[in-house]
Amino acid sequence: MAFDSSLQVEIWKRVIDSQEHFNDIGMRIRALTLTATTLALSAAGLVYVNTSSIQVFGATVSPAAFVPLLGLIPTLAFWNLDVYWFYRLLRGAVEESKRLEQGLRSHGVSVRLNREISEMKPSAGKNLYILYGMLGAIQLIVSIAIVVVGPVASA
Repeated sequence: MAFDSSLQVEIWKRVIDSQEHFNDIGMRIRALTLTATTLALSAAGLVYVNTSSIQVFGATVSPAAFVPLLGLIPTLAFWNLDVYWFYRLLRGAVEESKRLEQGLRSHGVSVRLNREISEMKPSAGKNLYILYGMLGAIQLIVSIAIVVVGPVASA
């Protein structure tokens, strides 16, 4: 079968479309994670000022200390979905488009999109660990801070 450059370009376009799709889903997951983290921290503040203290293992603590810990559940779920599912699908689409670009270039079709993007952008995989690590750390620090500060004094 002869090389059909127009067919190969069309296949390459579809692979680029799938990259855009997986990238968009990843961005939406990260936006939802930021929303969930904001919700957990805001809820912790509301619980802190509006509830009485409770006894936990003999210590008096504000129930607000547990709210950011509950917020870690969606953070970890979104991290897992982002890093171990959609980022891998995106990487697969990127690798396939690189392979297609190489074949197209060998037949005189000038495409360099993935090479250029790969050379310009930092390692997204490492940045995902930093992002989710920071969001998890913030929630842990707030929980610890609430325990250390103690419950709101009764009026």
